[in-house]
Amino acid sequence: MNMISRLIKPQNPKLTPLYVWGAWVAFNSAAALLAVALVMIVTLLPGINPDVAAGPLLVVAFVILLGMAQGLILRQRSVGMARWMLIMSASWTATYIVSLLLNLVLPESLLSEFSASSLTFFGTVSGIIQWLYLRGSFRWAVVWVVAMTAGWTVLGLLTGPAFRSLWGFALIGLIPSIFSGAALAWLWKRGR
Repeated sequence: MNMISRLIKPQNPKLTPLYVWGAWVAFNSAAALLAVALVMIVTLLPGINPDVAAGPLLVVAFVILLGMAQGLILRQRSVGMARWMLIMSASWTATYIVSLLLNLVLPESLLSEFSASSLTFFGTVSGIIQWLYLRGSFRWAVVWVVAMTAGWTVLGLLTGPAFRSLWGFALIGLIPSIFSGAALAWLWKRGR
């Protein structure tokens, strides 16, 4: 039975923690690459200004595709896919709004766009918001916040200014998912 067909069946008891981690990383990486490819194709269409359309389109594509990929796995533990997509959207939107407000009062260099500190902030705040939802399905879900913070911090440290490139954006699917996938596998092993 292949990876996708095992995950399509809700409440599949055969999913081991290692399998969950591998599926999480693979699905997130594939979703991120697909989002980047979609943006590249759409911005090549006539009449589309890539400088204006690429950013918002990339965020929307990431949220939808990553939410679907993650929701496919999380629904095995009674976390609905549609709800997870809403939680993910809310966490990314709230984090963005909070960072905009903080940029009004903090020195510009502290949370400058795509710096390691801004990505650490993003991972922490979105992790907290997602934890509020995950704690209903996983007893030790607070581990999620630590993993999200660590994953996004490492992403910021590894990519730095290169984060603005499409390659940097594609790494969103890999680096944080290695950490969040490890947390999910650990939570999976412990059950509810």
